[in-house]
Amino acid sequence: MQLHITNRCHKNCFFCYNRGLPQNDIDKEVLFRCVDWFQEYFINRKMGSPFLSITGGDPTLHPAFEAIVEHYRNRQWFIMLNSETVNKDLLYFLKKNNVQGVQFSLDGLKEYHDSVRGKGDFERTLYTIHLCLRNNIKVGVMYTVNKDNQKDLLPLIKFLA
Repeated sequence: MQLHITNRCHKNCFFCYNRGLPQNDIDKEVLFRCVDWFQEYFINRKMGSPFLSITGGDPTLHPAFEAIVEHYRNRQWFIMLNSETVNKDLLYFLKKNNVQGVQFSLDGLKEYHDSVRGKGDFERTLYTIHLCLRNNIKVGVMYTVNKDNQKDLLPLIKFLA
Protein backbone atom coordinates (compact mmCIF):
# COMPACT_ATOMS: atom_id res chain seq x y z
CA MET A 1 0.00 0.00 0.00
CA GLN A 2 1.45 3.33 -1.02
CA LEU A 3 0.12 6.35 0.84
CA HIS A 4 0.66 9.92 -0.28
CA ILE A 5 0.32 11.62 3.09
CA THR A 6 1.04 15.16 1.87
CA ASN A 7 1.64 17.05 -1.32
CA ARG A 8 4.02 19.49 0.40
CA CYS A 9 7.39 19.57 -1.34
CA HIS A 10 10.36 21.90 -1.76
CA LYS A 11 10.57 20.99 -5.43
CA ASN A 12 8.47 22.02 -8.39
CA CYS A 13 9.14 19.18 -10.84
CA PHE A 14 7.39 19.79 -14.15
CA PHE A 15 5.93 16.28 -14.31
CA CYS A 16 4.62 16.02 -10.73
CA TYR A 17 0.91 15.41 -10.27
CA ASN A 18 1.07 17.57 -7.10
CA ARG A 19 2.39 20.59 -8.98
CA GLY A 20 0.28 23.68 -8.52
CA LEU A 21 -2.11 22.09 -6.04
CA PRO A 22 -2.79 23.74 -2.69
CA GLN A 23 -0.95 22.16 0.24
CA ASN A 24 -2.89 19.19 1.52
CA ASP A 25 -2.09 16.72 4.32
CA ILE A 26 -4.01 13.58 5.21
CA ASP A 27 -5.35 13.71 8.75
CA LYS A 28 -3.20 11.35 10.82
CA GLU A 29 -6.21 9.81 12.60
CA VAL A 30 -7.86 9.01 9.25
CA LEU A 31 -4.57 7.56 8.05
CA PHE A 32 -4.23 5.39 11.17
CA ARG A 33 -7.80 4.07 10.91
CA CYS A 34 -7.51 3.24 7.20
CA VAL A 35 -4.11 1.56 7.37
CA ASP A 36 -4.99 -0.35 10.55
CA TRP A 37 -8.19 -1.61 8.91
CA PHE A 38 -6.31 -2.57 5.75
CA GLN A 39 -3.66 -4.46 7.74
CA GLU A 40 -6.30 -6.26 9.80
CA TYR A 41 -8.13 -7.20 6.60
CA PHE A 42 -4.99 -8.86 5.20
CA ILE A 43 -4.07 -10.64 8.42
CA ASN A 44 -7.62 -11.96 9.03
CA ARG A 45 -7.59 -13.51 5.56
CA LYS A 46 -4.16 -15.06 6.19
CA MET A 47 -2.65 -12.97 3.39
CA GLY A 48 0.24 -11.77 5.56
CA SER A 49 0.99 -8.21 6.53
CA PRO A 50 0.80 -5.70 3.67
CA PHE A 51 3.89 -3.65 2.92
CA LEU A 52 3.40 0.06 3.53
CA SER A 53 5.10 2.85 1.59
CA ILE A 54 4.77 6.43 2.80
CA THR A 55 5.29 9.16 0.22
CA GLY A 56 4.14 12.64 -0.71
CA GLY A 57 5.28 15.24 -1.84
CA ASP A 58 7.92 14.98 0.84
CA PRO A 59 6.43 13.07 3.79
CA THR A 60 8.86 14.69 6.24
CA LEU A 61 6.97 17.95 5.63
CA HIS A 62 3.70 16.51 6.96
CA PRO A 63 2.95 18.30 10.27
CA ALA A 64 2.49 14.93 12.04
CA PHE A 65 5.39 13.11 10.35
CA GLU A 66 7.05 12.03 13.61
CA ALA A 67 3.78 10.78 15.09
CA ILE A 68 3.10 8.80 11.90
CA VAL A 69 6.55 7.19 11.96
CA GLU A 70 6.19 6.33 15.64
CA HIS A 71 2.72 4.85 15.07
CA TYR A 72 4.02 2.48 12.37
CA ARG A 73 7.29 1.56 14.09
CA ASN A 74 6.40 -2.16 14.16
CA ARG A 75 5.18 -2.47 10.56
CA GLN A 76 6.96 -3.39 7.35
CA TRP A 77 7.39 -0.15 5.50
CA PHE A 78 9.46 2.24 3.42
CA ILE A 79 9.51 6.02 3.24
CA MET A 80 10.12 7.93 0.02
CA LEU A 81 12.27 10.98 0.75
CA ASN A 82 13.76 14.03 -0.93
CA SER A 83 17.46 14.42 -0.28
CA GLU A 84 17.29 18.00 0.99
CA THR A 85 15.29 17.02 4.10
CA VAL A 86 17.57 14.16 5.19
CA ASN A 87 20.09 14.75 7.97
CA LYS A 88 21.70 12.67 10.72
CA ASP A 89 18.90 13.43 13.17
CA LEU A 90 16.28 12.17 10.73
CA LEU A 91 18.29 9.01 10.02
CA TYR A 92 18.64 8.33 13.75
CA PHE A 93 14.90 8.85 14.19
CA LEU A 94 14.08 6.47 11.32
CA LYS A 95 16.39 3.75 12.63
CA LYS A 96 15.06 4.13 16.17
CA ASN A 97 11.56 3.60 14.80
CA ASN A 98 12.41 0.51 12.73
CA VAL A 99 11.84 2.01 9.29
CA GLN A 100 12.72 -0.77 6.81
CA GLY A 101 14.26 1.57 4.29
CA VAL A 102 14.01 4.72 2.27
CA GLN A 103 13.60 5.49 -1.41
CA PHE A 104 14.89 8.38 -3.49
CA SER A 105 14.06 9.44 -7.03
CA LEU A 106 16.75 9.77 -9.65
CA ASP A 107 15.37 11.02 -12.94
CA GLY A 108 18.46 10.25 -14.99
CA LEU A 109 22.13 11.06 -14.98
CA LYS A 110 23.35 14.33 -13.46
CA GLU A 111 22.51 16.69 -16.34
CA TYR A 112 18.93 15.51 -16.81
CA HIS A 113 18.20 14.94 -13.12
CA ASP A 114 19.41 18.42 -12.16
CA SER A 115 17.38 19.97 -15.00
CA VAL A 116 14.27 18.50 -13.37
CA ARG A 117 15.04 18.71 -9.63
CA GLY A 118 17.45 21.64 -9.44
CA LYS A 119 21.17 22.23 -9.78
CA GLY A 120 23.20 20.07 -7.40
CA ASP A 121 20.35 17.70 -6.55
CA PHE A 122 21.96 14.69 -8.25
CA GLU A 123 25.12 14.97 -6.12
CA ARG A 124 23.09 15.70 -2.97
CA THR A 125 20.92 12.63 -3.61
CA LEU A 126 23.98 10.41 -4.12
CA TYR A 127 25.52 11.76 -0.91
CA THR A 128 22.27 11.10 0.95
CA ILE A 129 22.10 7.54 -0.42
CA HIS A 130 25.64 6.91 0.85
CA LEU A 131 24.73 8.44 4.23
CA CYS A 132 21.75 6.09 4.53
CA LEU A 133 23.79 3.04 3.55
CA ARG A 134 26.55 3.94 6.03
CA ASN A 135 23.84 4.02 8.69
CA ASN A 136 22.54 0.58 7.65
CA ILE A 137 19.32 1.92 6.20
CA LYS A 138 18.23 0.13 3.03
CA VAL A 139 17.85 2.35 -0.03
CA GLY A 140 15.69 2.00 -3.11
CA VAL A 141 15.84 4.20 -6.19
CA MET A 142 12.77 5.26 -8.17
CA TYR A 143 13.26 6.00 -11.86
CA THR A 144 10.30 7.01 -13.99
CA VAL A 145 11.10 6.54 -17.67
CA ASN A 146 9.98 9.13 -20.18
CA LYS A 147 11.02 10.04 -23.73
CA ASP A 148 13.52 12.62 -22.47
CA ASN A 149 15.38 10.43 -19.97
CA GLN A 150 15.13 6.93 -21.44
CA LYS A 151 18.71 7.09 -22.77
CA ASP A 152 19.96 7.51 -19.18
CA LEU A 153 18.34 4.34 -17.79
CA LEU A 154 21.07 1.76 -18.53
CA PRO A 155 23.98 4.12 -17.81
CA LEU A 156 22.38 5.07 -14.48
CA ILE A 157 21.85 1.42 -13.52
CA LYS A 158 25.50 0.71 -14.29
CA PHE A 159 26.60 3.80 -12.37
CA LEU A 160 24.56 2.85 -9.29
CA ALA A 161 25.75 -0.75 -9.40
